[in-house]
Amino acid sequence: MLNHFLLQQKARWGRCEKALGAAVMALAIALVSGCAPQQTTLDNVGTAESATVGTAATAFEWSPEADCATCHVKQASSTADAQCLASTHEDSACNSCHSDSEGLQNVHEGVASAEVELTRLKKTDIDSSYCLTCHDSYEALAGKTVDSQACTDKNGLVVNPHGLPTNVEHEDIDCASCHIMHDSRAAADQAESLCGSCHHENVYECFTCHA
Repeated sequence: MLNHFLLQQKARWGRCEKALGAAVMALAIALVSGCAPQQTTLDNVGTAESATVGTAATAFEWSPEADCATCHVKQASSTADAQCLASTHEDSACNSCHSDSEGLQNVHEGVASAEVELTRLKKTDIDSSYCLTCHDSYEALAGKTVDSQACTDKNGLVVNPHGLPTNVEHEDIDCASCHIMHDSRAAADQAESLCGSCHHENVYECFTCHA
């Protein structure tokens, strides 16, 4: 009788061990599967319907014919803003003004296509000669703004914005220094900010601050 009871208990333990082993195996498979790379669907701000975890961003290759609006959303939308000069130049291609191909190539080096919300380009030159194909010469423009009060210092000294004194400090000033196409501020406000960046006491006469 005792031997029969022991045999029954041994059989039960055998069945329990098999069940426990199967459960442990199933748990291990589930854990391994959960760690494997998965296909995932991106939301409406993604760049594709699906992507494998760990996929690297695609590098953007700049060229003069590239669609700038892909990343420069704010600048592209300024063509529809009546307060921006870009709205009156919507027929001009980006590379008409941004013609510095070498500089643009450098600033786009290693840029990923997903990068957006970019700011004003500060490392490229604007081609002022393109502006003058429609807006006459600097001399002609100076004649049109001879009575302008846009550049007036705190002492009442008025300087023609298109007839600045010739000196080293003014050599880098061009059309786009005050006429910023993608900015809604008036050119007069831009000019005031530009002058103030050097004439920080709002005095245009030289040697009045740093004697």
